[in-house]
Amino acid sequence: MVKPDNTVDVRQVTLGPTSATDAAIEAGLSAGEVIVIEGVDKLRAGSTVQVRTPGGEASGSRPSA
Repeated sequence: MVKPDNTVDVRQVTLGPTSATDAAIEAGLSAGEVIVIEGVDKLRAGSTVQVRTPGGEASGSRPSA
């Protein structure tokens, strides 16, 4: 999960039903939280990240929900 200061907080999540391309998160995240979906193998708690919008451009502010 990406905190407001653009650092990473590692969370344990509980997976729900999955398909070939999707997975439901049943516990561990709240609606509207920003998560990392690429490069997670290189991250540690406290790492700084750059938030990108769905179109791929970097954003100085957090995306709106």
